[in-house]
Amino acid sequence: MTDRRKRNILIWTLALLVLVFGCLVFFDVLFGKKSGQKDDVVPAAEINETGNHEKPGATDPEEETIRISWRDYTVYDLGDPDFRFIIASVRVSADGPTNLSLKHFVTEEGITLDNTQEYVRLLEEKSLYLGRQNVCFSLISEDASYTANVFIPVKDDALASLTVSCDIPGTREMKFQLVNAE
Repeated sequence: MTDRRKRNILIWTLALLVLVFGCLVFFDVLFGKKSGQKDDVVPAAEINETGNHEKPGATDPEEETIRISWRDYTVYDLGDPDFRFIIASVRVSADGPTNLSLKHFVTEEGITLDNTQEYVRLLEEKSLYLGRQNVCFSLISEDASYTANVFIPVKDDALASLTVSCDIPGTREMKFQLVNAE
C-alpha cells in the first residue's frame, strides 16, 4: 500500500468520525432532554437548610422573648404564574437559638406563611426556585439574632397593599405596598 493510499484512508476515516460525532451532537441538541423538564425538578418534599448543624428545639413564643421586625421587601409580578408574591426580610432576635414555624404569620387573605407549598410548586413548574433568593420556610438559627427572607404569596391582583399579622407578642403587623412590583 502506498503512502498516498494510506493517507487517503486516514483522511476518510477521520472525516467519517467527525460526521458521526456531529450527528450525535445534532440529535442530542434537537431531541435531548430540555432543561426545566419535570425530570430536572428537585422534589419539593423538603427545603434544604443552610449549614450542617442540629436544629434547636421548637421555640414557644409564649414562653421565650422573641423580637421580630420587618426590614425591606421586594414585590414580584411575573405574570405567569398568575399571582404576585413578596420576598420580605425579617429580623429575628431572641435570648438564644430559635426554631420558629411561620404558622405565626398570616396574610389578610388568610394565607398562613407555613402553608405556601402550592404557590412554591407553581413557581417551580416555571423553573423559578425560591432557594436562589435564600428564602426560609422556618425561622431556625443557632444565633440569637439573624435576618431571614420569607415568601409571601398574594392571591388578589386588585390589592394595592397587603397586611401580614403575627401572633407573637410584641410583633407589629406589616403592611406591604404592592404597586411597585418587579
